[in-house]
Amino acid sequence: MSLRPRRRPLGVYEVGYGRPPRAHQFRTGERSRNPRGRPRRSAASAPADIAKVLAEPVSIKLEGVSQRVPYPVAFLQMLKSRALLGDARAMRMIVELMREVGLLAAMISEEQRQVLTRHANAKEGRSDHLSHKEAVALLSDDELMDICLAARKER
Repeated sequence: MSLRPRRRPLGVYEVGYGRPPRAHQFRTGERSRNPRGRPRRSAASAPADIAKVLAEPVSIKLEGVSQRVPYPVAFLQMLKSRALLGDARAMRMIVELMREVGLLAAMISEEQRQVLTRHANAKEGRSDHLSHKEAVALLSDDELMDICLAARKER
């Protein structure tokens, strides 16, 4: 018994899967019947697709009432509720978001601003005074949360 494939005589062409009849094959040099081919998907559509998916409303329960809100709003609500339950990672994310948007400096009371400025000046070893925005920017999230909690306990 031989494992060699059978040799076909020259001129014999077996038609089958992936082997169309010779009459239906492309001739050498013949142009394709689909010259431009399938159009490529543009890379620029990826950000548009992401924005479209994130803008779709999702259902959440707020105060016992089911509401449909955009995904970013639902994400912030979930992050806020986790932070209020004591999740340190969620607290850091909220503080960082507030810092980036500029809400953190606006929400800090005058008393807390003075504490933050003193702490940042002491940390930097500076005698000149920093603005509260500069002070907030210099402090890490952990230091900022510790100072805010300490100022709240003093009251």
